[in-house]
Amino acid sequence: MQGHAGFIRAVACAVVNGRPVAVSGSDDRTVRVWDLGTGEPIGRPMQGHRGVVSSVAVTQIKGLPVAVTSSSDQTIRVWNLEANEPIRTLAVGQSATVRAVTCGTLDERPTFIAAMDDGTVEVWSLAPARAFAAPLAGHAGAVNAAACSIIDGRPALVTGGVDASVRIWELRSGQQMGRPLKGHAGAVLASAYLRLDGEPALVTGGRDRRLQVWDLQSGSQKASSIYGDGTNVTAVACEMSAPHPIVMAGGDDGTVAVWKMTPGNPIFSRLTGHSGSVTAMTSAILGDHPFAITGGADALVKRWDLVSGDYMGMALSGHVGPVTALACALVEHRPVVVSGGADNTLRLWDLATGRGIGDPLSGHSGPVNSVACTTVDGRTIAVSGGADQTVRLWDLERRCPIGDPLNGHSGPVNSVACTRSGRHSLAVSGGADKTVRFWRLTDGVLVDVWPSWDEVSSITVTPDDRYLAFTAGWDVAVLWL
Repeated sequence: MQGHAGFIRAVACAVVNGRPVAVSGSDDRTVRVWDLGTGEPIGRPMQGHRGVVSSVAVTQIKGLPVAVTSSSDQTIRVWNLEANEPIRTLAVGQSATVRAVTCGTLDERPTFIAAMDDGTVEVWSLAPARAFAAPLAGHAGAVNAAACSIIDGRPALVTGGVDASVRIWELRSGQQMGRPLKGHAGAVLASAYLRLDGEPALVTGGRDRRLQVWDLQSGSQKASSIYGDGTNVTAVACEMSAPHPIVMAGGDDGTVAVWKMTPGNPIFSRLTGHSGSVTAMTSAILGDHPFAITGGADALVKRWDLVSGDYMGMALSGHVGPVTALACALVEHRPVVVSGGADNTLRLWDLATGRGIGDPLSGHSGPVNSVACTTVDGRTIAVSGGADQTVRLWDLERRCPIGDPLNGHSGPVNSVACTRSGRHSLAVSGGADKTVRFWRLTDGVLVDVWPSWDEVSSITVTPDDRYLAFTAGWDVAVLWL
């Protein structure tokens, strides 16, 4: 789709007169609408901004689809997407420039939020057009991203800034909800859910060689540990069915660190066996024993008894290249491991015997970056995300794909997870395109998209489906579902 005479800075999607459309903003100071079915422009370019169009969001005003755009000219403009005409211009940020806009609903009124380069956030009603309250202040630098959510039934806003913090705001009061999750001094690469002292927690690890434990309710840091000198944390998993929670972390030195979280004095041990970086990790129960399952750059899947620390039998070999994703499921009453690899395939393994089950599952045209398992309508399914920008669903009993690939990401899909919302089972995917996407598993429909401030590296959903945490860049966002 060509037509802009400059860089395209922002794109949003909507439905106009029954047609799916894209709305784009550009350095050429125009806003354009495109028919996603044909790829053709709809109507003439919308002109009015005197500077670069830096952000686009879409919403509805009394059923009318509208676009909200921000610009370096320090204005917000609202456009009628049915007529390709301006509706109004708002002078927002008289002393600062708008970096991003997002739309939501507050007290049943359409609302837009403007993230500013002075570290503040402004909340405006679109009908009537007025500011709700004073700007939300807290970031120590420009606010680059904002997304709306519902937390415990209350409208909320999540913002990310150049101060490397993620902040959550209650929109009615304008107050922050908890504190930003800050603590890592390098990119966060992996995360896992943990229940510690009866409270939900999150374990994260990354390129700063540090493992952090966060309280999901307060956002506070509960514990921190250095993995090892010069060793980045590349994979994290937790096992909670043992007498005490067990935290496992894999490093790029090929080792697995294990912490048994006994009260007051965690017991530490280190397992060795991989000849390259540990690239994936999960846990399972077999009999009464908790097991760690690890995948490595050496193309092997290995099993470890977490009680004794012993390596269990021969390595599971079959992938041609690094093992990049692992998950466990119950298929036809037997525990299995599902692995994804850089060879673009998924494989099934019997956890008890270590034997492969059937042929590899093929379909991705690039490495499989993440896999998660769930049950939908009595079927055990796997959800995979790949470097080919797709999310795919697999029937693990029949060992075949389910439907067509789920397309929407514009970059590699780095992480997937599964959750429930009401009666619906959902897949959640995060990618290099700085989005978190929600897909209905029964029909593959995309039901929601959340923007992120950076590339999404991992997604974790708590077993009770109350919290979703995702990591991006150096930081962590925790949202109530």
